[in-house]
Amino acid sequence: LWPNAVALLGKPSGEQAERIATLTERPVVVALDGDAWEAGWSFAHQLKLYGVDAASLRLPPGEDPGTLGLDFFISDETMEDETDEDFRIRRNH
Repeated sequence: LWPNAVALLGKPSGEQAERIATLTERPVVVALDGDAWEAGWSFAHQLKLYGVDAASLRLPPGEDPGTLGLDFFISDETMEDETDEDFRIRRNH
């Protein structure tokens, strides 16, 4: 997924949020492993507190960003803001 993605390598921290906020001017979508979606949502919220345009993406159970491929992340269907229990971008309002 490089150059449009970066691995967090473990549970995201407040220090990582602060560093990302100082390094990016682009919107950020947090996509952690499928079983860590709540941590992804929380991290996206932390980024928003630093002024970053951020959202989280809930991946299917048992999947991680590396197993899904680029097509999953760039499809129009993935980018819709769903309200059901499907795995799609969750905007932090």
